[in-house]
Amino acid sequence: MNILNDYKKKAENFSIDKYKLEDINKGKGRSFELEINDNIIKYEREFFLYEQISFKFRNNIEWSILMHNPFNNSSENISNMDFAMPKFNQITIDHIIVKPYAIFVLEAKNHKKDTVYIPKQLFWQAECEFIDNPVFQVLKYALIIEQFLKYYNISLPVIPKVFFRQKLDLQYISEKEQEYCCHISELSRMFKDAENKYPKKHNDALRFVKAMYYNACHPIAYDDIEVWSKK
Repeated sequence: MNILNDYKKKAENFSIDKYKLEDINKGKGRSFELEINDNIIKYEREFFLYEQISFKFRNNIEWSILMHNPFNNSSENISNMDFAMPKFNQITIDHIIVKPYAIFVLEAKNHKKDTVYIPKQLFWQAECEFIDNPVFQVLKYALIIEQFLKYYNISLPVIPKVFFRQKLDLQYISEKEQEYCCHISELSRMFKDAENKYPKKHNDALRFVKAMYYNACHPIAYDDIEVWSKK
């Protein structure tokens, strides 16, 4: 297992020992992103883990993407959404996990457990606050990664998910949107389900990692690369 020094320092700064359990339950203390990282580093094998990756690609990929509304919610007035990403623009993705069989694109949300989400056009209403629809957000990121794979002729499935720290009330969200929403306890199952569904393609996964490196995107941790090279 290899963990970059910069991430070690960040993890130490947010050490769980510095906070009481009740503070963490209130959303204070250890960051949810670090909790996801810890779960992957401790329990997973064969991975490259990226956190807060800012894409600002050097190549000439065309990033203008037309994303169709995949949900057709009767309560929403949504037509097609044109997510334009001109060349050299930048986006930030919470987590990218590269496995030999798939690439996982995760959006992390840490809201109060009593929050009820209600869909309002392209937003979710949480109490009196409107937030960007996290499902549309992660689907947009997944489309961008798919374009990235296509440019480099890499064949791997891209799996987008929104992870929540608390178990939230999503009864008003469409069933199709709920399929992309997971609780932190479902992280390992997500990997296992994908491993059972897709064949391993170690070479394609490593080519993606090399392409990420070329575009100045570096992992915070990865499983022993020598194990991968023997596959």
